[in-house]
Amino acid sequence: MQMVLAVVEGVFHKQGASSSELARYSGKSEAYTDSAVLVARQLGMIYELDEGGYAVTQECKGDLEGVSTVAKEVFRKYLQRYQPFVSFMTFMTRGNTSDDAARKVSVIYSFGEKSEFIRKLFERWGIAIGVLGKDPRKGVVPLVSQVEIDTEQVERIRKALDSEISAKIYLSERLGDEAFKYLHHDEIEELATAIQKFPNDMRAAIESAGRAYEDFLRRLAQDHGVSVSKKRGIIEVANALRATSKGIELIHDKHLRMSHFIGTIRTAAAHSKEAKTMERWELTPDAALEVVLVTLSAIRSVYSYVKHGTLTF
Repeated sequence: MQMVLAVVEGVFHKQGASSSELARYSGKSEAYTDSAVLVARQLGMIYELDEGGYAVTQECKGDLEGVSTVAKEVFRKYLQRYQPFVSFMTFMTRGNTSDDAARKVSVIYSFGEKSEFIRKLFERWGIAIGVLGKDPRKGVVPLVSQVEIDTEQVERIRKALDSEISAKIYLSERLGDEAFKYLHHDEIEELATAIQKFPNDMRAAIESAGRAYEDFLRRLAQDHGVSVSKKRGIIEVANALRATSKGIELIHDKHLRMSHFIGTIRTAAAHSKEAKTMERWELTPDAALEVVLVTLSAIRSVYSYVKHGTLTF
């Protein structure tokens, strides 16, 4: 972790820094530095410039403004977005050993024969940010737990999901490994935000879930050659994915109906008053939670149908 932080710090202080300059900055070999650069890029902290060298991403730059060194809290923020690490933590909370978790992650994310390296790396990172610990008898164990959603325990869940990594572990469990891997990190961020905001900011929760779902549908369309560039909103995108008159049936008819429901509620949340009656839709926390959970189920169901042809909900 420290080497990754040193690389990010070097790039922050000198935009366009090369690998050799970063090696000198950190006092480490170029080979070791290149490995740290690769990790920092995968975590979305830095990116490669067209003209050569590296720069800090705009978001990371905002996180680092006014600080002289990169704290582990910043590293934790970006590590919790890294899907392979979230999957590793998910397997750990299911009772897998770190060896088993690393082996499964290596297969899911096509890391090849590197499970031992992945295990050691993720263990170090997890311990460093406080989500893994060492037990004298059991070895490395998770310090966070996957929380089951129960509508009768909303307050307890809200407190448990104040942790971003716990929210993402829950998402991984709810969506399944394949669907979770398919989602882009910004879609996962939106869904995690929805889970954490539903008790106090219902409109924001529904909006976040709706954005994630629409982005998910648009990527499915793009991946399967369906044009949706001129479509607006969930309902229009879903209609394009089930345009039977044009011979397009990428999603099931019931997925279309689910999508219309999610799109309709999202519109109600986004607009404080009805256009015709000028009456306001009042949203409750339990309704917001139900919309978020239906959205997660819809993502899982649509992905399963498109990928495997199975009907699950």
